[in-house]
Amino acid sequence: GTIQISAPTFSKQSYQTTQAKLSGKIDDFKTGTYVILTIVKPDGTSYDLKGILTNKGQFTIPMMIDSNWQAGQYVVSARHNGVMIGSTSFLVQ
Repeated sequence: GTIQISAPTFSKQSYQTTQAKLSGKIDDFKTGTYVILTIVKPDGTSYDLKGILTNKGQFTIPMMIDSNWQAGQYVVSARHNGVMIGSTSFLVQ
């Protein structure tokens, strides 16, 4: 499988949100199952996002980046059925 982010760098702005899109494809999947994305923030804390797979094994998860986001490097890793699919990273400044 694969995972990618719509841009390598995002600028946070006051009173305005920027949309980032995480997308990818799972090779061996069942329709209606989930992909779990773990997002690790620059301070080391993390949270999970859940995305449903289409009938082609693809997923797209929008994220709204606003002025509350920490500046720095974010690392996103994707899992499906407990198996690591891949990871990507992006910068918020």
